[in-house]
Amino acid sequence: MNGWVSYDTLISVGGGLVGSSFNSDISESYALVEVSAYIAGGFIGVSIGDQINDCWAGGIIDGSQVSGGFVGLLDSGTLKNCYAIGKV
Repeated sequence: MNGWVSYDTLISVGGGLVGSSFNSDISESYALVEVSAYIAGGFIGVSIGDQINDCWAGGIIDGSQVSGGFVGLLDSGTLKNCYAIGKV
């Protein structure tokens, strides 16, 4: 995924590939984007219980309250062989 993600609502979740994800299996994917949101992640905005393998994210991440180069907010789950490059 290449592009730009922006949200203008008061409380928003933005991710380069996925905004919010719950108990998903994601592998061999990438996002090269600019993300601007209340909670922002280069790959996923909010991840709960996900299994994420062999993925990467790059770009400019601007979370007005919470920011992460790869995941904005992570609650459980597993990240394996994942990385982020860029500006947070």
